[in-house]
Amino acid sequence: MTHAPSQGLRRKLIRLLSLAGTGLPVSSLAQSAPAPTRATSAQSVATATSGPKPSAAAHAATTPDASAADFPPVVPGVELQFPRDFGAHPSFRTEWWYLTSIVDTSTGPLGVQLTFFRSRTPYGRTNPSRFAPRQLMFAHAAIADPAHGRLLHAEQAWREDPVLARSREGDTDVRIGPPHRRWQLQRDRQDIYQAAITDPAFRLQLSARPPSKPVLQGEAGFSRKGLDDLQASYYYSRPQLQITGRLERPEQAPLTFTGTGWLDHEWSSELLDPQAEGWDWVGLNFADGSALMAFQMRADDGPPLRRTARLVDANGTGHDVPVQFSTVRQWESPHTGARYPVSVRLQAGPLDLLLVPLLDDQELDSRRSTGTVYWEGAMRVYSWSTAAAQAAGQPQKSPDTPVVGQGYLEMTGYAAPIKF
Repeated sequence: MTHAPSQGLRRKLIRLLSLAGTGLPVSSLAQSAPAPTRATSAQSVATATSGPKPSAAAHAATTPDASAADFPPVVPGVELQFPRDFGAHPSFRTEWWYLTSIVDTSTGPLGVQLTFFRSRTPYGRTNPSRFAPRQLMFAHAAIADPAHGRLLHAEQAWREDPVLARSREGDTDVRIGPPHRRWQLQRDRQDIYQAAITDPAFRLQLSARPPSKPVLQGEAGFSRKGLDDLQASYYYSRPQLQITGRLERPEQAPLTFTGTGWLDHEWSSELLDPQAEGWDWVGLNFADGSALMAFQMRADDGPPLRRTARLVDANGTGHDVPVQFSTVRQWESPHTGARYPVSVRLQAGPLDLLLVPLLDDQELDSRRSTGTVYWEGAMRVYSWSTAAAQAAGQPQKSPDTPVVGQGYLEMTGYAAPIKF
């Protein structure tokens, strides 16, 4: 589970991408408008940004010609089919492929995160121009390196285009960017995912082999996110990925790595309840071959709107369990002032766990692409104990207990409420 573009940033990107000849990378967006402060909404940035007025054709391309009713709803009882549902679902409003891993290198552990987003807009349905921004694509990538002290982050945003940004139906094949800055994620006939990133910040090649079939989240792939049945996604996961790869960074020796990873694929047309402020999500791989997905949708006041957890055994069989998130330690971002519960006690069915970050500063500011600030963190997992809890209260100190697993924790809505 991850985030989608805010409506304000989506409108701004639609306008900019519709005016561009083939697309617009994030570096160009950065020149168009500075990132907003924590107190400034994406909507106000979109309104205040100066620039040339669009032509009549561009205005037509950015005038809505479809309503929310034109996006198909997510409904229970739909059977997910593979390999078809590994691919894109362009009629739905929002979709993402989300790959995370914690890997071992000769210099220590790293967290690796790569996400591709596809966003269908309500614009350009009746406009025959190939520049009409019917679909937008975004991508984020981040390396969590304790030696660096904070995330190494890169991002891109483009209008869908056969050459520069595409998401293929029928199987996983997502790519974004020009040849000199191409990012892509593909699944081959051996059910192995291949990812490659070419960016000024870093170059990454990664191979991910799932040990078993996809895990369907929720009710056979129908995952509820709120109180209304429409607030849902189609959702499956590939836990316990066997990861190998290579990382290159400027002025540093290349690193090869191995580890375990997690892939989520979700698509939907409406996600959040109006009362929702954000969510906390974890995808955890355990040393015994089992795995856990858990999330809670937080309300702006009162108890969470929904909590869900699915525990998967080493054979890939899953069942739902009750879940509780409890804060052990908070960290305040020096960049945005947001406070995140970076160490968490997670009680899920028979499990009582402590999650400790690989490093505290894993806040990701993506306001220039998807319009959000969130915390996306590589985590070590320990069995809960008093000693472990005490150690978790000391930043960068690992508990003196064996690691039982590792994975990623995502937290949204702490810098500002998430709104779709």
